[in-house]
Amino acid sequence: MPLTPRRDTPDVVLRQRALNRALLARQLLLRRERRDLIETIEHLVGVQAQAPSNPYVALWARLDGFQPDELSQAIAARRAVRTTLMRATIHRAQRRRLPGAAPGDAANVGADLRQLGFRQESGRDRDR
Repeated sequence: MPLTPRRDTPDVVLRQRALNRALLARQLLLRRERRDLIETIEHLVGVQAQAPSNPYVALWARLDGFQPDELSQAIAARRAVRTTLMRATIHRAQRRRLPGAAPGDAANVGADLRQLGFRQESGRDRDR
């Protein structure tokens, strides 16, 4: 049985530019915003994390005032986890949605930060 379109709402056709802007806005890529880190990861469903630096760069591009230590702390506290989500690609995701995530993930935080050019100094990760 074919579906018939609803007629109680007006037909809206977006031009290509408006459609592209809507997509960028949904992905939080139009402008950097002040948002909670975990809420942002949840909004995006996950942040691509194939390489260790990817989620840090992706969140920096979206969040005004983002500090890499925020994500590192969320990983260490298991509020964000590294897992396979979409298309067998590794992502950082919000922990609450993934109760069975691997427990050893926090051990990778230091290696992730070293690859980004951060070093351990006085118990804190700092910029070079």
